[in-house]
Amino acid sequence: MMISELKYDDILWIEALENYVVFVTFKEKHMVHFTMKALDRKLPANRFIRVHRSYIVNIKNINVIEDNTIIFNTSEGPKSVPIGKSYRDNLLREINLIDK
Repeated sequence: MMISELKYDDILWIEALENYVVFVTFKEKHMVHFTMKALDRKLPANRFIRVHRSYIVNIKNINVIEDNTIIFNTSEGPKSVPIGKSYRDNLLREINLIDK
């Protein structure tokens, strides 16, 4: 499957692995040679947000935020993504949990 076939709505989160990124969907994972920094600039800011040095999440697919963790529903059951301390306030602002 080519990465160009992925739709924004299908992406749960994106994880950095050295010089690659992994696009995680409900059922699959797709590895691409790309940097998080370049990807962060290309993705629409109203849908995706950096929540950790190694993670960008799709705001629309967040299931639960629990402490410093985001829970997503996947075909394998609930999976978690960490929230970095320096990213937490911005995430909560973006999803309107704290005042802007």
